[in-house]
Amino acid sequence: MVGKNWKKILAVGICGLMAAGVIAGCGNNSGSSGNSGKMKVGVVQIVQHPALDESNKGFVDALNESGLKDKIEIDQQNAQGDQSNLRSIANRFVSGDYKLIAAISTPAAQAMANATNKIPIICTAIADFENAKLMKSEKQPDSNVTGTHDRGPLDKQVALIKEIQPNIKKLGIIYNSSEINSVIQAQKLKDACKPLGIDVVELTVNSVNDVQQVAEGFLGGKVDAIFVPTDNIIASSIPTLMAVVN
Repeated sequence: MVGKNWKKILAVGICGLMAAGVIAGCGNNSGSSGNSGKMKVGVVQIVQHPALDESNKGFVDALNESGLKDKIEIDQQNAQGDQSNLRSIANRFVSGDYKLIAAISTPAAQAMANATNKIPIICTAIADFENAKLMKSEKQPDSNVTGTHDRGPLDKQVALIKEIQPNIKKLGIIYNSSEINSVIQAQKLKDACKPLGIDVVELTVNSVNDVQQVAEGFLGGKVDAIFVPTDNIIASSIPTLMAVVN
């Protein structure tokens, strides 16, 4: 987690909204929706799948529970896995003078951060903020970006795999090669497996349409188990991957 907890992270955005409300109350309607006077909050996720949907819902629920339900207008966007959609959404949030942005997933966070260094951006579903170039230090965020990470304890995960498959020699990993956090996870998996004498077999995809054909590359005894990283394309294609490996 970047920061102490979600409530404190969300408080950063809430304070920004309240400050914006004071400004608006003094006669500046910038950032409000039409004549409603409500502050605009943008929420964007890279693709639709249960984990990201729950992150979206949790963020919106937290804002509403903070007493802001009648003071804000929430604009929820899904980029459908398309980078050009992310850029368009980011540009609209910025030109519309949104007061807070929630970015769900690394690509979404990068697109928002590239578009503005002024609007507070709260991120989640990100494996590593530093390697994604979203901040210099997770211990002390130094920009308009903050949030939570979803890194798992790789050493413990590999130990569990070894416990389930004591004779494992080759461990497969499938991920989106264009998502930096997935690439980093693959490298860290290799580091965790090396002391145990486990070779990592990598397969990469570019879209959900690649998953079935690429995953079939694990068949025929080429791997003893498969590790699934926190990768948005793979997460949205779990049923496809399961059908292959079963």
